[in-house]
Amino acid sequence: MKQKKIALYYEYINKIGGIETWMYNLCIALYKYYDVTLLYKGCDFLQTTRFYPYCTLEQWNAKKEYEFYAVINSSNWRELPKNIKSEKVFTVIHCDYEYASKQLDIFPMINPDHKLISVTKYAQKQFEKTFHKQSDVIEGLLMPKYSPNKVLHFISATRLSGEKGGKRFRKIIEALREAKIKFDWKVFTNDALPKDCPELIKCSPTMDIYDYIADADYLVQLSDSEALCCVVREALMLGTPVIVTDIPAFDYVQDGVMGYKLNLDMNNLDIQKIYNEIPNGFEYKEDNDKMLKQWCDKIGGAAYDKFKGKNGNKMVRVKALIDYNDLELNKYITAGTEMEVNELRAFALCQATASHPQVAERIK
Repeated sequence: MKQKKIALYYEYINKIGGIETWMYNLCIALYKYYDVTLLYKGCDFLQTTRFYPYCTLEQWNAKKEYEFYAVINSSNWRELPKNIKSEKVFTVIHCDYEYASKQLDIFPMINPDHKLISVTKYAQKQFEKTFHKQSDVIEGLLMPKYSPNKVLHFISATRLSGEKGGKRFRKIIEALREAKIKFDWKVFTNDALPKDCPELIKCSPTMDIYDYIADADYLVQLSDSEALCCVVREALMLGTPVIVTDIPAFDYVQDGVMGYKLNLDMNNLDIQKIYNEIPNGFEYKEDNDKMLKQWCDKIGGAAYDKFKGKNGNKMVRVKALIDYNDLELNKYITAGTEMEVNELRAFALCQATASHPQVAERIK
């Protein structure tokens, strides 16, 4: 059986828009059952490439006579051109017409010979209320059956100079593009980002990026050399895997468990593995108490000594006097918040120094 010819008409198809999405989904749904033509006066180039597999694209010509079995006029803000003939014409009711007419002072073109199709019951109700015209309802089709692919989310907090692996950034980007893997990459830096890498998102350096790190799929640090590199340790503490270079400073990073280690020449870059096998569930801990004690022992005479033993572990309640970011609790504390902390922590929070305000007070 030969497919009947139908047309979707819209005066100008923009790059993005609700009507454009509605038309695209309808086109995908109908093209197997009808010979579909997308007819327009103007159309964004990217939209033409999007619609192309599912219909015939044709720019309207005032000197040509068009004949179809059915025409779907995708918007009633404009009349259907007179040279488009059809046995059936459906005009789409697609907005809140009461609001449009009263607040925006714009009105639809209503042809009594056209069948009216509302995209929602609400649109139907508002159209009938405003213009006393009835319409049928066919809810807007949603996207076709489609299994979305994961988008990778990277984060870095680094300079992009040579020793920090600027060229390696580009190699990962090129590999992701070649594999057609969608991604974004937040970079907290003062450096200018390469203009030909739109996937890189420049973020102004800030003192607290923990939430961003925790939300990322990977923290990326591709340096030639490092000694400590706090941000890699911070990411692991937050449970975020890392992509790092295979240098001595990152010996503690277990390849394949805590993330992936790349050779300096990047010859072992397996972008599909990075995409398909994001490590999770690993544990990484730093003994902050041990390191604090080491410093206090080195300096000597610290108030820390006062809380050695069981008293230091005694839990007490304190109330925050100011808003502050509590790094130990890994959250932002607002003034008035009550907390239970050990004696040592209470002592630190409740003391004021020349450079450090009193953060909290004990609750008796």
